[in-house]
Amino acid sequence: MTQGMACEAIFEPLTPKYTSKPSPNSTLDFGLIEIKKPIIKRALNIIVENRGQADLIISAFSIQGEQADEFRLVSPDFPFTLAKGAKAQTIKLACQPIETGLREAVLNLKTNDVLNQSVSYDLNCTGTAQPVPNYSLIVTQQGDGTVFNRPEGVACGSDCTSYPANTVIQLEAIADTDWQFTRWAGDCNQQGEITLMADQSCTAIFNPVLLDELLTVSTTSDGIVISIPAGIDCGADCTEAFSNGTPVSLKATPHQGYQFEAWQGDCDQQGQVIMTEPKTCRATFNAIYHGLTVTTTGQGRIKLNEEMDCGKDCTHPFPSGTVVRLRPEPDIGWQFAKWQGDCETMPLHSEVSKAIEITLNHQHNCTAVFEQVGYPLTINTLGKGRVNLNNRFDCRETCTEIFSKGSAVSLTATPDEGWTFEGWQYGCTDSLIIHTLQDVQFAADTTLSGGRLTGTIIGTAKSPALLENVVVSSGSHLENLIIGEQVILENEVTLKNIHISTGQHFSNLVISGDITLADDVVLENVQLGANTRLQGGQLQGLITGDPENPAILDNVTLLPDSHLENVVILQNSTLADTVTTGSSVLFCTPASLGNDAQGQSVDTQACFINQLKTVSGPKRNRARLPYREAKTLSLSVTILIDPKHVNQSAELLLVAFQDNLMEKNQYTRDQDNWISWDGRISSLPTAAKPYEHLPARVEISIDNGHLTQALNNELGELTFYVGYRLNDGTMIHNGSQPLNISLGNATSLEILEDTRKGVIQADPDITSFFATGLSNHNGKATRHIKFIESETITLKTRIRIDARHIGQPADIVIAVRRLYQKQIELYSGGQLWDNRLDQLPAVTHYQALPEKVDLSIYRGNLIDLPGEYWLYIGYRLDNEPLIVFNGHNPIHFSISEQ
Repeated sequence: MTQGMACEAIFEPLTPKYTSKPSPNSTLDFGLIEIKKPIIKRALNIIVENRGQADLIISAFSIQGEQADEFRLVSPDFPFTLAKGAKAQTIKLACQPIETGLREAVLNLKTNDVLNQSVSYDLNCTGTAQPVPNYSLIVTQQGDGTVFNRPEGVACGSDCTSYPANTVIQLEAIADTDWQFTRWAGDCNQQGEITLMADQSCTAIFNPVLLDELLTVSTTSDGIVISIPAGIDCGADCTEAFSNGTPVSLKATPHQGYQFEAWQGDCDQQGQVIMTEPKTCRATFNAIYHGLTVTTTGQGRIKLNEEMDCGKDCTHPFPSGTVVRLRPEPDIGWQFAKWQGDCETMPLHSEVSKAIEITLNHQHNCTAVFEQVGYPLTINTLGKGRVNLNNRFDCRETCTEIFSKGSAVSLTATPDEGWTFEGWQYGCTDSLIIHTLQDVQFAADTTLSGGRLTGTIIGTAKSPALLENVVVSSGSHLENLIIGEQVILENEVTLKNIHISTGQHFSNLVISGDITLADDVVLENVQLGANTRLQGGQLQGLITGDPENPAILDNVTLLPDSHLENVVILQNSTLADTVTTGSSVLFCTPASLGNDAQGQSVDTQACFINQLKTVSGPKRNRARLPYREAKTLSLSVTILIDPKHVNQSAELLLVAFQDNLMEKNQYTRDQDNWISWDGRISSLPTAAKPYEHLPARVEISIDNGHLTQALNNELGELTFYVGYRLNDGTMIHNGSQPLNISLGNATSLEILEDTRKGVIQADPDITSFFATGLSNHNGKATRHIKFIESETITLKTRIRIDARHIGQPADIVIAVRRLYQKQIELYSGGQLWDNRLDQLPAVTHYQALPEKVDLSIYRGNLIDLPGEYWLYIGYRLDNEPLIVFNGHNPIHFSISEQ
């Protein structure tokens, strides 16, 4: 030491030193954190070091602020100590936001570092919403079609994509051609809408389209028809559309007093029909008739319902349930005694008239019994004189008086001045005995006056005997006679080759051969034998002929309420309005023509009888028929051969002329088929097997089933000429009155107020006819022709208007149906059509429809418009909601692609 020194020892305490990364007062930003997430996705660390000389003690921590609860200390546990030189300690912090948005707090640490006794850090994080879960929607389909989802507008195919929860999805189902969407199945509603709350699925169900076919039912108004399945209830609703292929069963129920007869049209006899196309069925009901047979015993007659004179015996059919009053009328000298048979127990409707009333619900047979209370005595005088009866009165010329049985009659004959009494004739003697002749054959020109005839009474054919003032007993047969005045024919007298010359009234006769009547002669309830020819006079009541060889009525008057069966009525006969006809009643018009081999006219007595029948009954010549009747048409011609040609050899001839408004054709028929005819008489074949011996009557059937396809396609107006040709070349035919018929092919639809419901067959009696004109540039025409796109085609039509519609105002309308690649489109007026009849545009308008309408529809090609076409053309009446159109025969053609 060189000098004195003072030394001071300084001791500093050993202290810890707090350092960290990040440094105190820094901000720890946790970033975006999903709220309420239970798992810590992201944590931040504070690295704490002790850079001092003593142990560093972190004694406590706190997190402060409004969102302090949303931050937490993960590790380590507090307190903790960092020794001098020890490794750094990590403090791990986490943010768990419970709400969205910025979350803030402050972390405070307490240490033993005197310089950093309180250390703080700012904490913040941003809370984000929890992500919405995704769910899958599985879409499937049954059948042919496509499903789209909205709003994406992407075709789903078999598996649509995933969507966030609560997404509202709208599905749309589009059916393929010839398919239709039916319904949704699975989790979506029937509008195809679904809100995704989980994995879900939907199924679109498509079914094939079955086209509806129209079934039209008609009846004879005497019953009803219903269908299974339901839809037809005819009477009220006679038309219904059924799906194609549907089997329909029709049940016919007759009204009271009627019975079901048969089915006609497209259904079978069990009323079954399968709807493969539009079908028509008709139920026929017939009234149930019960016969009333009335006979008499004794002398008298019966009145039916105070109007019908039944005579002594009669049989009449009446509809079931008819109430008939029977009133007896005894002849002079007779009185009614009682009823027998089915009427025996009937109470008398009148004690005075002895009439009864019966209700016909089955066959009734009644007999009226008359008792004789006196006998007629008829006195005739020849020459000039008088006969006194019982000293009471004198008789001149003819007198009749009634006497009781056993009465004594005194007849005193006193001649006039210049005359003498020569005696009684015909069995009348002083004791008054009437003489009866039985089974007599008269010589030529015999005259019989007075008395009674019984059995078989025959005269000569060339000079027949004359009967006057004669009673003919029941069951007798008269032949080759003249019936004069005051002749009484009792029941069931048969006549053959008889001339009745006076105005008498006979009932209940059987006649045959050639019968000639004076104009005022009346025959009532007559049975006519085979091939009988009755000329002149009047007929009343039930007149029946032979079914195989009906009688001919020539210049006969048919009185009111008469009924005819199995007879031929010539044109010169007269029928009262209330005369009814049954089976095999023919009307003959003697309007035949004849030519010899050189073409010269010859006289003929042949008669041609045209017979036109449909499901609704007989039709007159030159009738215009609707389509429904045209389908059931039966045609035939009966020829009554000229008598001088009977038994000659001959062949039958048959020619048809067809006018379908577009063209006229002519045909003839050989023994098998209809063939085209060149118009030459010499080329006409025989229409049936030749006759070696012509019968008196020939029937030629003209059945549509025998017509060629050309005739069947478009019938239009048909005229048939029928005749026969003898070996010498003479031809007899119906040229002045040929069989003529016009057949309609139209259908009609009623425009309903609710056009969505459809339409019904409005008027089945429409007779309009639509002719088709369809050709290409070469003039080729057919019903279904195939063109190529570049061909020029011509479409036209001609319409023969129903007579009821001529003169009415109407629109001409056209609708087109196109089928292309299984897709059906409807057009009218060049635009797509919505199938509403009231929206059809008019092609042209007529203030008054003419009898015939010519309409040019189109001329040109259909390039870029391939497909199969059906053109429906018609007219729509202004004055009623009715469209008449070619529904049964639309214009049909196809356009093929180049």
